[in-house]
Amino acid sequence: MNLDLRPMSTSQVLDRTFSLYRANFLLFAGIAALPPALGFLGQAGMLAIPFLSNNSADRSAGSFIAAGMGGLIWLVLYLAGYALATGAGVYAVSSAHLGKGITISEAYKAVSDRIFPILFTLALVFIIVFGLVMGAVVLGAAGGATLGLSGSRGPGLVLLAFFLILGGVVLVTWLSLRLSIAVPACVLEKIGAVDSVKRSYSLTSGTVGRLFLIFLLCGAVALALILAFSIPFFVVSALAQGHVGVKWVFLQQFGAFLAGTISTPISIIAISLVYYDQRVRKEAFDLTLMMEAIGQAPPPMAMGTSAGTPNSIG
Repeated sequence: MNLDLRPMSTSQVLDRTFSLYRANFLLFAGIAALPPALGFLGQAGMLAIPFLSNNSADRSAGSFIAAGMGGLIWLVLYLAGYALATGAGVYAVSSAHLGKGITISEAYKAVSDRIFPILFTLALVFIIVFGLVMGAVVLGAAGGATLGLSGSRGPGLVLLAFFLILGGVVLVTWLSLRLSIAVPACVLEKIGAVDSVKRSYSLTSGTVGRLFLIFLLCGAVALALILAFSIPFFVVSALAQGHVGVKWVFLQQFGAFLAGTISTPISIIAISLVYYDQRVRKEAFDLTLMMEAIGQAPPPMAMGTSAGTPNSIG
């Protein structure tokens, strides 16, 4: 039985997140490098487009068309790369957490056939959260219009806007946390987007406060890393007073690439560990693995999903 599969406190989840990252830095950074690399290449391409035309008279029209086509292609590639990198990262965390060795290529290969379910899961989460945001905006606009028609002005309108914004932020944060482990469920249990969202909503019941603290602290560390790699290039740009050459723009994008590569694994490791921790707490997943290891049938699971054992994940 894997001794790491036990209920973990908030501090233990955080400690496990950073210990796994330190022990497997090249693995996680290598997996996470794909989306920032695509972003870097996309920015570099956009910078190069104005110089591709030999005739200065047609540079404007040609650049516009090339930028549009290139941007569309880049967006498709970026979304596919993001989905693959996220899925591969989750799979790598699962393997490391369960005591199995894995390489970057093995992690990507393991989730290559899950790219569309992962994409659909990410898209569904976005649509749900974005739909809530738009609902709050519409409600706020309707409330403001109602107050305006009734002759209310000043403090009443300001208070309404404040409480609507505050309530919207709270609801969006709460829902985002409830759906935060949908991708691990999709990758490790091999289920579809809708079932993954439902699975995340079920597993995260009663633990939103703990999730908020975990992601807040992990986000703070990731932000510090992003700033550490990005600020020097922005400082140089500011000192140049707008006269920044192409090479400095490339360096800025390279700094963003490094920042994304190093900071992204933190959140992926955290959500994967939370997924396993919630399964241990709610479904006795540690006992399931132990019974499977000794050749006994595991007990039936809630919702009838697969166990996601080392032999079945990915």
